[in-house]
Amino acid sequence: MNCKSILSRGAVIVVFLILTVIYFCRKEIGLTSQLLLDVTKTLPVLFLSIATFFCSRRRLVSLALLLSAAGDLAGEEGLFLVQIALFAFAHISYIIYFAKRATLNSRNKTAIALWTLFVIIFGGWIVSHIDSVTIKVACSVYMILIGT
Repeated sequence: MNCKSILSRGAVIVVFLILTVIYFCRKEIGLTSQLLLDVTKTLPVLFLSIATFFCSRRRLVSLALLLSAAGDLAGEEGLFLVQIALFAFAHISYIIYFAKRATLNSRNKTAIALWTLFVIIFGGWIVSHIDSVTIKVACSVYMILIGT
């Protein structure tokens, strides 16, 4: 699939938007099966994963999107720890992809320091309100990844 033309990129955007509208209107358009209701949440991101894989060859971004779609499905099924693990692996893929392209200067270092401080304070506050030790650990690891 060649997605370099404006027409092809436009088609990808249109399909993504249609899948997104289907997700937001899924009950209104008559989807009643719980499986269909759950799966429609994953379709826009799953489609972007496939389009990224074939159109841009950015394998880590495609993998991250695929893991995010799987995380959405796990969340719809009530599997919180599986969901957070899949999102964590997605973030690791993004971190590896973008870290290779990052440049550090004094302004970036200041922004990183402020962001880290925010994640520690806000993340600590969130974790302090969680009762389960397992969920506390999972959320702490996840927040560190998001903060990276």
